[in-house]
Amino acid sequence: MRFLNLFIFLILYCHVQVSGSSSCKELQNIIHHLPGSCGGKRFQLYCNGINPIFNIQSTNFLLKDISFQNQTFRLVNPYLDTGDYCHLPNQTYSENYDAPFFYVYSNYSYIYFLNCTQAIENLEYEMITCMNTMNSRVYAVTSRSYYVSDVPDSCRVVGRAIADYPSEPLDYLAIMQAIEKGVLVNWTASKNYYGDPECSVLETCWRRIISYYLQYIKEATMSKDLSVSYKIVLVFLLIPAFFMGQLIFLWCLYAGSTVIFCFMLILLALMDIILLSLGARLVLAPLAICSFLIHKYRRVTPSISSIEKFLRENEMLSIRRYDFIEIAIMTNHFREKLGQGGFGSVYRGKLFSGNQVAIKILSNLVGDGDDFISEVATIGRIHHANIVRLIGFCSESSKRALVYDYMPNGSLDKYIFSSNNNALSMQKRREIALGIARGINYLHRGCEMQILHFDIKPHNILLDHDLTPKISDFGLARMYPREHHLVALTAARGTIGYIAPELISRTFGVISYKADVYSFGMLLMEMASGRRNVDNHAGSSSQVYYPSWIYDQLKLAEEHYDWSNCVAEFGEIEWILYKVALWCIQMRASDRPSMSRVIEMLQSDADSLKMPPRPFTMCSPQETSIELSEIESCSIEVSEFTEEISLL
Repeated sequence: MRFLNLFIFLILYCHVQVSGSSSCKELQNIIHHLPGSCGGKRFQLYCNGINPIFNIQSTNFLLKDISFQNQTFRLVNPYLDTGDYCHLPNQTYSENYDAPFFYVYSNYSYIYFLNCTQAIENLEYEMITCMNTMNSRVYAVTSRSYYVSDVPDSCRVVGRAIADYPSEPLDYLAIMQAIEKGVLVNWTASKNYYGDPECSVLETCWRRIISYYLQYIKEATMSKDLSVSYKIVLVFLLIPAFFMGQLIFLWCLYAGSTVIFCFMLILLALMDIILLSLGARLVLAPLAICSFLIHKYRRVTPSISSIEKFLRENEMLSIRRYDFIEIAIMTNHFREKLGQGGFGSVYRGKLFSGNQVAIKILSNLVGDGDDFISEVATIGRIHHANIVRLIGFCSESSKRALVYDYMPNGSLDKYIFSSNNNALSMQKRREIALGIARGINYLHRGCEMQILHFDIKPHNILLDHDLTPKISDFGLARMYPREHHLVALTAARGTIGYIAPELISRTFGVISYKADVYSFGMLLMEMASGRRNVDNHAGSSSQVYYPSWIYDQLKLAEEHYDWSNCVAEFGEIEWILYKVALWCIQMRASDRPSMSRVIEMLQSDADSLKMPPRPFTMCSPQETSIELSEIESCSIEVSEFTEEISLL
């Protein structure tokens, strides 16, 4: 369907040249309202004795109902002004004229006249009986959209007229009267063409664009020929229609005044930028927020579902479930922070019974809450003197919390890395090492389910008021039935510096409980030395990686000194701790002892312990010393992979 609301981007001269008899009253009225300086030679007004005739490219129309205030007039077919309705209109206004500098102002419709050789039964076609012949019939059809494909096969179009759009179906007489009434059109003025201040380009073009918008809205909402769905589409097209109106406005200005055109072009461009930025904030910002919330909801919902399913299946766990408001009350609204871990913060709290607790608030959960489930499932089943006791937990919406026994002496790392080397005696360090070893051995062999911790390090060893060690932080732990000897591990896990080589590269063997043995060996090495295993500030490059350096020292002492001198050089307990640690950190998992054997070694005498093989021969078989760079060259970047774990 074609709409005549697309303006012809040309400008009608604000005045027309006049000729003919002065007996036309309308013609005299036109002359009275026009300034003498205006005029356009291409447009002529004539007088037929009563009404002025307007000629457009050799096509004559009667001018009626002229309004200089609204810049409108009616174009009427002169051949129908006599009241003879038995003649086809041979002249009609068309939007295809190349020089009618005006546009239809009213809600209009086309009236098509068809000459048919056969009768048409469609009620939309009104027969004009006075124009019929022996072999043909003439019909009139009123439509805003009439295409060639709509013309019946036995008919041909013999005429077309334009008239105000009818509010109801018209009979022949009403159709001809509507054509006789003509169509209301609007003209525009251009100051450049007329050279007179009264011919305002800006005002005229502004009036045109307002009329365009009003016409568009009127057609989108009031037209009876359009379906409701089509009207809805037109309403949604208001935004592109708005920018189309701007183009029409600028084209109108360009024809009238270059200066005004340039000024308004800049002004409209700035206005569009502001409107688009506001629209982006009003439309895109809510969309972005909604997308973020949906993404957040989709991530949290599976986690909540998995955790709730686990809790329902494990209601027999002898631990209490707290509401988050209870957690907030117990921590005095999270006032005293004890520390920060990889998965959240730890706060000091007090139970309603008065007992002190440590409450870990999990904040960096990933996936389906596997770490939370793992910790609750693992510690909830364990009761051992060297493993921290889980008192309760909180799982409320996306909030997670774990409630433990409070360890007043904190973690082991602040003692072994203290500037005060006498913070823990060697005997006490040996007792703590034995306690940790017993706890790990219980995880491997003493539970109904076999448990691999995967994150043994000083920070995860807590000390109670008697300095009894408690293994904590089971977020990376995995629990397997005894009968399952092979399980899947989808990613290397642990802390750099304590991770077993087989967790990084399968070159060093299969993954098993020996991974915890390796981590314990690195922990034991730091307990014996009171320093970190990797020291970037060491004076000698051979001391950068401490286990390598201490192995060389022990080997040298055994080869050149007798037993008494070795004990005097290192101390018996240190000698034991170093040797056990070196056994535990063998590169091949099969060369490491089990935790039960480690306990026996820690309880034995120093002279009964054999010197272990060099732990790093796989990296440098011919070197007498190994630097950190050599150790790193043996490693493969930690990445996700699937590995079978041997629990044998």
